[in-house]
Amino acid sequence: MQKYLLHSSFICSRLFYFFLVFRASEYIIAVTDLIIKTLPIEHRAQPARIGRKLRSLRLKRHLTVAQVAEASGLSKGFVSRVEREQTSPSVASLLSLCDVLGVAPGQVLEHSETKVILASDAPRIDLGDKDVSEKLLTPPHQRSVQILKSVMKPGGRAGVGMYIMDCDVESVHVLSGSIVLMTTEEEEYLKVGDTATLSGEEPHSWRNGSEKDEAVVLWFMAKINRN
Repeated sequence: MQKYLLHSSFICSRLFYFFLVFRASEYIIAVTDLIIKTLPIEHRAQPARIGRKLRSLRLKRHLTVAQVAEASGLSKGFVSRVEREQTSPSVASLLSLCDVLGVAPGQVLEHSETKVILASDAPRIDLGDKDVSEKLLTPPHQRSVQILKSVMKPGGRAGVGMYIMDCDVESVHVLSGSIVLMTTEEEEYLKVGDTATLSGEEPHSWRNGSEKDEAVVLWFMAKINRN
């Protein structure tokens, strides 16, 4: 029995240092006293406009359809139909076209679109901060760049201690009021128009720099594609 109790005590002590907290609007992973916050991501498949991208790349390189067709060993009519989305190229044909245009096939297959988020439609999110209203200004499926707008009441602050965001680079820009940005080494007082940029690996926290005035800031989180 004593051996069993000692074993159970060891398991509980290990679990004390690592726990996972799930919230409806975020995942928070806590390892000892460091928090990793992740903004909500909506994963969805999007069709790639291959023909439109190939045509755009051709025009940027000042090439004609005939020149691309000759260099790729494909017919002029086929290249024209591909660009007009009237037919889909085979893998071999796509590789030939990409080789002529000097672009990686993955770049052509990536989906891109212009998405407008109206201020009134921006979804509210809850990152557990105190006296702060936050909205996600970028599409929920967007991963490379995310923009978060925070409206901080007087005395508003991050709801946890030091934390890091799930990104490679993070910037904060003050639209109105002021905030105090705290890192492990120093505190920075940021006023209207000021911007601070830090590594996604830098633990930090923040608070409204005033006890009587509201502060409005934009947070920019970027993921760097290293493929």
